[in-house]
Amino acid sequence: MQDGVYDIAIIGSGPAGATAAIYASRGKAKTIVLDKAPGTGALAITHKIANYPGQIDEVAGQELLDKLRNQAANFGANFVVTHVQGIMSNDDSKTIFTTDGILQAKSIFIAVGARGGRKNKITGEDEFLGRGVSYCATCDASFYKDKTVAVIGDNEEAIEEVMVLSKFASKMYVLIPGKVVTGNIDQESIPNNDKYDVRLNTKVKEIKGSDSVESIILENGEEVSVNGVFIYLSGNQPNTEFLNGIVETTEDGYIRVNEFMETNIPGIFAGGDIRKPPVKQAVVAAADGAIAAMSCEKYLHKKKTVAPQYG
Repeated sequence: MQDGVYDIAIIGSGPAGATAAIYASRGKAKTIVLDKAPGTGALAITHKIANYPGQIDEVAGQELLDKLRNQAANFGANFVVTHVQGIMSNDDSKTIFTTDGILQAKSIFIAVGARGGRKNKITGEDEFLGRGVSYCATCDASFYKDKTVAVIGDNEEAIEEVMVLSKFASKMYVLIPGKVVTGNIDQESIPNNDKYDVRLNTKVKEIKGSDSVESIILENGEEVSVNGVFIYLSGNQPNTEFLNGIVETTEDGYIRVNEFMETNIPGIFAGGDIRKPPVKQAVVAAADGAIAAMSCEKYLHKKKTVAPQYG
């Protein structure tokens, strides 16, 4: 894998990582992109995208990613499928340890997303991911216009996403596993009318369907017909264990960055869902990638300001 020293090593090839690769390689930086599973990120498993700027027709998330990655590759970025096991930072160089060897880079951009593993997944959750199961109402709500959905969650994000879905879905089951929702808002914020069926102490045992989601089975045995299931359960945390505490993170594992995507370690940048943006959207992640690449260029050439790319 080692081919000299790279100007930038990008960990993750989703919209943030791929866009950073476009900007970095177009700027003549020697760029390598490392991803252990390029087809399993949040965008890759999204069935349809209808709001990405410049993309008039609906497009599968994987197809959109392929376009971004091909564009970066055309500028010279090198994409490698491998598992990053750890990183080490010195003053002028960074070391990346992977299952396929060790490489050196002058800078690192971490864009691994925030789909870390959650224990005790619902039966059928992985099977129907992208086919009725979603973790992002902002991304997928419009596909459920005049349909019935279930929102399963135990935190304020679930309630916020209920409000997003309410603009499209005709019927909503809001299923809360315990007695309370954690965060600053709770189920009391949900309007009290027939559109919403809010149930406390209600756990989902299974998600069923054929080509797509058709129903859910509750722990009490009740089967509820739904067209989509949106899941916001605690435990969905980013996978940042491989960083071994090198960069500062929040209590729930997200990387702390400033507006230039800089971490507390010079030469290490982070962006996309791994920084816990205010909204999780492909276009926001792509913007993070562009900012990170230009910030990286500033770092590599010891410039005083970030220089935008034009043309």
